[in-house]
Amino acid sequence: MPTSLKLKILFRSPPFQLVFVSIIAVLLLFGWKALYYDPLQSRLEALENRLAAATQKLERAKAARAALPALVNQQHNLATSLTRYEGALPEEPDPTDLLRRFATYAENAGVRLNRIEHYKASVDLKGVHPYGLRLAASASFPALVKLLAQIDGDPQFLIVDPPAFKSASDGMVTTSLQVVALYRGGTP
Repeated sequence: MPTSLKLKILFRSPPFQLVFVSIIAVLLLFGWKALYYDPLQSRLEALENRLAAATQKLERAKAARAALPALVNQQHNLATSLTRYEGALPEEPDPTDLLRRFATYAENAGVRLNRIEHYKASVDLKGVHPYGLRLAASASFPALVKLLAQIDGDPQFLIVDPPAFKSASDGMVTTSLQVVALYRGGTP
């Protein structure tokens, strides 16, 4: 039998056709996956990521929108408090009154004031001016805490820096404070 006839019979035999069709099917399947399915899958993943990001933004926006009435109410309350607070501040600084008040606070707390001096302070509040004072005091730690509470409780005073406490050899504690007395007008 000639070779060409053998090849024709081989190509027409069912097992060869099945193998040939299977190979073509696998090649078509890989081609379809590489050219159609994978690009669609990557686009789908990109769209899912964008959807997740948009959903997060939407949730944050909903939370911000829900918090908005409370923030507006808080702003209104702060503005009302500031107006009342500014009305309670003195018009001009009175160093004598400030010294008298600090002396009273120190006496009530059992603290000895070692030094009080004025310094140029700045406060970034509209319509409010500062009068800065540096205090050096010594007493027991609970007495100093009581003094700080009295100063902090006075609406005219702001403690600028956290106080630094140092233990002395006689069991006393010393501290230095920077306090700002607030007032509405004029210059110190």
